[in-house]
Amino acid sequence: MKQIDNFVKRHHLLQHDEVVVAAVSGGVDSMLMLHWLIHHTSHRVIVAHVHHGLRQQSDDERLMIEQYCEAYNIKFYFKRIDLKGNRVSSKSIQNDARAIRYAFFSEVMQKENAATLVTGHHGDDQVETVLMKITRGHVGGSIGIKAKRKLAEGVVVRPLLGLTKAEIVAVASEESVPWFEDASNADQSYTRNRYRSRILPEIQKENERYVQSYQQFVEEYDELRAYVTQEAENLLRDCVVYEQGQAIVALTRFRKHAIPLQRQAIHLLLNYLYQSQAVYVSRVHIEDCLRLVFSSNPSAEIALSNGYICKRDYESLCFLLEDEPTDLLELNQRVEEVPSAITTSYGILTFEKSLEQRQASEHECFIPMKDASFPLIVRTRNRGDVIEPKGLDGRQKLNRIFIDQKVTRRARDQWPVVTDSKGNILWLPLLKKSRFTTERADSYVLITLQRSLKDAGLF
Repeated sequence: MKQIDNFVKRHHLLQHDEVVVAAVSGGVDSMLMLHWLIHHTSHRVIVAHVHHGLRQQSDDERLMIEQYCEAYNIKFYFKRIDLKGNRVSSKSIQNDARAIRYAFFSEVMQKENAATLVTGHHGDDQVETVLMKITRGHVGGSIGIKAKRKLAEGVVVRPLLGLTKAEIVAVASEESVPWFEDASNADQSYTRNRYRSRILPEIQKENERYVQSYQQFVEEYDELRAYVTQEAENLLRDCVVYEQGQAIVALTRFRKHAIPLQRQAIHLLLNYLYQSQAVYVSRVHIEDCLRLVFSSNPSAEIALSNGYICKRDYESLCFLLEDEPTDLLELNQRVEEVPSAITTSYGILTFEKSLEQRQASEHECFIPMKDASFPLIVRTRNRGDVIEPKGLDGRQKLNRIFIDQKVTRRARDQWPVVTDSKGNILWLPLLKKSRFTTERADSYVLITLQRSLKDAGLF
């Protein structure tokens, strides 16, 4: 019992004299846990038991637990379910059982005003979990069983994680703790049972303290994962713009970060997009997204889960729902007089009269008042649009300008275009000014883009 005490203290699992709900199945691990709570702590213990309706032995287990609770004047909650007749999902029956159990435990915790659920997970469970996750390709999340984990209602703690199953059986026998052995634990059709019976004995031959080694590995892994996750969140804040249900990654900045951070950032990004959807983020999808980041092809896409796609568009990586109708701001507005302001999808264009003698910045455009043909028009591009560039002979297609500047296809359709009343394109903000603009004049219309499209990561 001292080993359990030390583990609980080292991981700060329980507060003094709190109300705890013990999840008791009737097996040796949960019964030893209950015995320890009763005889070695000062907590007020509430027992919750779920009868899964899968084995005839379950009736005897329920009766044994109930009688044990009566002997120690412990409140006993019991729920019987029929998993064979009432499946709650298409997943395995074990997952269904777990979901129902934890929903019931949550109800008991709320009713008893308890903030802590105690379960009997032990060290062998920990080792099996780690091995199974690594074998099937673990992506994100804890790699093992946390000694303490948050729930919707409080926390769940596992005080027996420092003990092997053999140690638990030995202590339970020494303490005369009653329990039932679940016959299904020997069923080799269950993956966990195969690991337990075939692999763990070989690991124990190599290291008798294997449980302590795996527990230390899980704790250090989770600490490292928490740090990497925090750094990946900083990366996303630096490189990603979220708008209209889409996420746009500025690849020039994104590539400057270490590959492990990029990988974790993509994982977080996919989780954000899927939100409450029950979607498994696979390693394959993450690696496919990374390949797009470094691909020499500036225009490619891959299919993700639940209708999402990851689309490379020059120096942007866009995550969005395939064929999702984008709620773009319709842009075809007239400027009859100055001062005026026009709101575009990516910023505000302001129009004002100015007499100031200075050089125009890339965010500004000067139109001589004497040449300004009102109303000025702010619109999005049309097929075949051309501009007569300042300082160059002839005309240039807007589409070629977009391509040369590596503007994403999506951004091209929203980019503001400023024309005069005759249809002459005066300014393609940030990209090209026409011969109708000036750098110096005594009196001119000053057009200013208040937010940089570059800052939005769109090219």
